[in-house]
Amino acid sequence: MRFDFVLGNGYPHPYPEGLSEEQQEEISGNLAVEDLRLKGVGSVEWRFEMTIQFVDRASYDDAKAATDWEPYDDRALILSVNLKGPEGRGEMPAIIVRDKAYCRWMLTA
Repeated sequence: MRFDFVLGNGYPHPYPEGLSEEQQEEISGNLAVEDLRLKGVGSVEWRFEMTIQFVDRASYDDAKAATDWEPYDDRALILSVNLKGPEGRGEMPAIIVRDKAYCRWMLTA
């Protein structure tokens, strides 16, 4: 089965310091429910770190180019997700992609 890994609610990373309450509200008000969609996901594993395995080389290469995540296993088409925490919602770490931190992710079929 193929899934899409969807990231949303991305905010600037690192988060700018010294913002007024109005500027922070503007950032919060502009968070997209869906900001980035990685296609061709076969599985997601979160054990000691979060990894995503892709079903084909094209999906893996597209995701690697879009995220700059490091390969966990290039031959098995697995990327290591860049996490930083606890910056997400509650106790969850944020998923980092380039200059954004995402606090929302989901899989869709």
